[in-house]
Amino acid sequence: MNTTLQRFPPTFISHGGPPTASASSRSKAKPFWTNLFAPFRKENRLPKGIIVISGHWISESSDLVRITYPKDAETLDQIYDFYGFDDELYQIKYNVHGSRQLSQRIKSTIESHFAKESKHISCALDEKRGIDHGTWIPLYLLFPTNQTVPPVVQVSLLDHSNRLSDSSKVVQAHIDLGKSLSSLVEEGYWIMGSGAETHNLRLTMNKISRSRAGWDDPYHPSFKPDDYVLEFEKYLKDAVLDSKLSPKEVEERIVHYKTNCKAGNDAHPTQDHFLPFAVALGAGLEHCKKEVKDYQGSLLFDSNNEYGSLGMGCYAFGFPFTLQ
Repeated sequence: MNTTLQRFPPTFISHGGPPTASASSRSKAKPFWTNLFAPFRKENRLPKGIIVISGHWISESSDLVRITYPKDAETLDQIYDFYGFDDELYQIKYNVHGSRQLSQRIKSTIESHFAKESKHISCALDEKRGIDHGTWIPLYLLFPTNQTVPPVVQVSLLDHSNRLSDSSKVVQAHIDLGKSLSSLVEEGYWIMGSGAETHNLRLTMNKISRSRAGWDDPYHPSFKPDDYVLEFEKYLKDAVLDSKLSPKEVEERIVHYKTNCKAGNDAHPTQDHFLPFAVALGAGLEHCKKEVKDYQGSLLFDSNNEYGSLGMGCYAFGFPFTLQ
C-alpha cells in the first residue's frame, strides 16, 4: 500500500442539472467526473475526507457557517431537493458517511482562522442536515459507492439574501472562508466547491421549455450558447489561467466580477452558484502564493454550455491535479 500523502487542489465543479446523474445522461461532464479520480484510485491515494461547499445550502446569517454533523452511525441523509424530473433520479441511493471528528475539526479551523484575522465568524454543527444534490450528484459519479468513498462533510455558504449587500463584499467573504479551510489541504482533504460556471435559471428554463429536446439533450442544436455565457466564461478563464497575474490580482478580478464583466449579472443573477467558486479559489490561492511559480489554476473541464446557458466549467486552484 502506498502511504505517501496525496494532496488535492481545491476544486470548483459545475454540478449541472439533476439529469446529469441519470443512466441515460448525455452530459459531457459525466465521463469527466467518472474518470477524474481513476489514477488516484489505482495508487490508493484518495482524499482523507471530502469537504463540499454547495450552492444549495445557505446559512441564516452572514457571520454563521453551518456544518453537517451526522448523529446516527455517521450516515448522511440524501436530500432530493429538485422537482419534476424522471422517477429514476429519485431512486438513486447514495449512502455515504460523514465524520463527526472532521466536522468538529472544520469548525475549530474556521473559527480560529477568523479569530486571528479579528473577524467574527461562528460555526454550528448541524445534526439534521443531509447532503443536497449539489453534493451527492457529482460525488455519485466521482466516488461510486461500489468503491471506496471517503467521509463527506458539507459546509454551508454564508447568508447573502440582503439585496442591498455589496456583491463584492459577499464574494470576498467567501474567498476568506476558503482561505480559512486551506490548511486542511496539506493534510490530504479535498475541498470541492459545487455550483455553476453560469447559472441564470430563469433563462435556462425558458430555453428548455421552448425546445423540443427538453432536459434530455443538453447539446441540442436549438440550444445556441448565449453571448453572456461565452463572455463570462472568457472572463473567468482570463482571470484564473493568466500566469502573469499575481494571486492578489486574481482575487480582485473575481471579487469584482459584477462590475468588471458586463455579463456578470446575467451569468449570476443570484450569487449562490458562484460563491462555491469563490470558496475553492480562496483555498487554492493560499497555496499558489508559496508553491508553484506562475501557476494560479487550471481548467479541468471546459464548459460545453449545456442547454446553451448552463456553464459547466470545472477548475482546480493552487497546484496541479496530479499524482504527487
